[in-house]
Amino acid sequence: MMENLNKISFWDSLHKTYPDAVNRFIEWLNEYKKEVSWEVLFLNCAKTDFERKEIKFHDIPIEMQFGILIRFNQEVCKDACQLNYSKSMDLQVTQIFSNLNITESIVAKF
Repeated sequence: MMENLNKISFWDSLHKTYPDAVNRFIEWLNEYKKEVSWEVLFLNCAKTDFERKEIKFHDIPIEMQFGILIRFNQEVCKDACQLNYSKSMDLQVTQIFSNLNITESIVAKF
């Protein structure tokens, strides 16, 4: 069973520790949502028009979240973070943002 990364404390903690990396992910995610027509994909999730709301990243199944994070790792991090699928998911996600934070800090110095 996969961990639940929907907990606010997980993402808040990640944002406090790696603010630039998480903000980079949010920017990338907004572009990704446009690319895949996110609203159309999840349009039928609500029972009625009155109940329709924006489906956020943390609202989708954890397996989909992880797939999107893998794509982010491939496209933005250029697979800098070699994921170890035997580790817990929260550790892998933290590793992605940690590596991106380190990479961007190095680039910013030059």
